[in-house]
Amino acid sequence: VEGVALATTADSLSAVKRLVFEKRTIPMDTLLRAIETNFEQAEFLRQMLLNKPPKYGNDEPDGDKMARDLTHWWAEDAATLETPATGKRYRAGYLSWNYGIAYAPLTAATPDGRKRGTYLSNGVAAVSGMDRAGPTSAARAVGALELEVVPNGASHTISLPPSLMRDDEHLEKLAGFLR
Repeated sequence: VEGVALATTADSLSAVKRLVFEKRTIPMDTLLRAIETNFEQAEFLRQMLLNKPPKYGNDEPDGDKMARDLTHWWAEDAATLETPATGKRYRAGYLSWNYGIAYAPLTAATPDGRKRGTYLSNGVAAVSGMDRAGPTSAARAVGALELEVVPNGASHTISLPPSLMRDDEHLEKLAGFLR
């Protein structure tokens, strides 16, 4: 069983938890209406969802914990189920390299501020553009997922900006990260 959109889901649940339930900044009916209309006439709300709640992959404990809790929940639950054809147990994995592209137009807007048609997150990577704290934070978040509950493995794609190679100091930092 391949998990798709881990970070999109974690960031969405973090947004609802923080802004609807904890801070009470956004009423649930307002959020639901914005999602149903793909955030038309709700750009301010969308920007709040994109920028205020904790995000997975940024050394934000609440964002990373949400992704870890989701990983444990679905992977452990999947392992209790058996395939009808063979009777073997399902095995969880995050090898969803391209599903986030294919499913994007079919998936409604999400509570993290993602509009319908925008790509879903890939594998165990942060939502594209939301990993603002750099590659070390993104890698630490993946390490915190406790992927031993995901026996089919996981893919983690990191995009590195060209500025990481602009001078010797940055090249040394990149080399240190890769070690």
